[in-house]
This record gives sequence, structure tokens and C-alpha cells, in this order.
Amino acid sequence: TSRIPQLAALARILWLQGDTARAIARLAEAEKNMVNPSGPNPTDAYWLELGEITAGRIDKAKNLLRTTLPRGALMWFMSQEDELAEFRKDPEVGALLSQIDPRSPAQ
Repeated sequence: TSRIPQLAALARILWLQGDTARAIARLAEAEKNMVNPSGPNPTDAYWLELGEITAGRIDKAKNLLRTTLPRGALMWFMSQEDELAEFRKDPEVGALLSQIDPRSPAQ
């Protein structure tokens, strides 16, 4: 089983407690656990995005969204979490999510 959700959650806790060095180390460890770093699955990308956003590393979170495979309804659905509301307001993030919005008519 993947350790990414646990490592990303731990990174968030550490970051919020002010232990930024250990938080970044846990995020790096989580990234190393990805099966396909160039195309992470939606679940791994989601958990890593949460960690990166907590750490203020928005560009890394956007890159995860850009490279997630498969890109589709699952990633869109997970991105609707209230905690990601500010992230969704970013124009690039909004555009990426609108491309995979399952409510949109087929192109």
C-alpha cells in the first residue's frame, strides 16, 4: 500500500507545528514513494497537493495537477474539497479543473 497519504498528512501536521524542515523532508519522502513521478495517480497527487499547499509550495501542487494520470472525474472530484477552495481560484488550476469537469458536455 502507498505511504503517500500518511506522509503527506504528517508533513502537514509538522508544517503547522512550525517544524518546516521535517515537513519538507516528509514531502520529499512521499514523492519518492510515487510509482510514476512523471504521471502520479489521482490519489497520490491529491495527498501530495494538500501537503504542498500547506507548505505554500503552490507551483509544486499545480505541477501535480498538471501531470496526474489519468486526468478525469476522480481528480476533479477530489479537488472540490473545501480545503482547496483558494487553490481552485488560481486561474491555471481553474482552467485545468474545467478541462476534466465531468459535468461539462463532451467535446
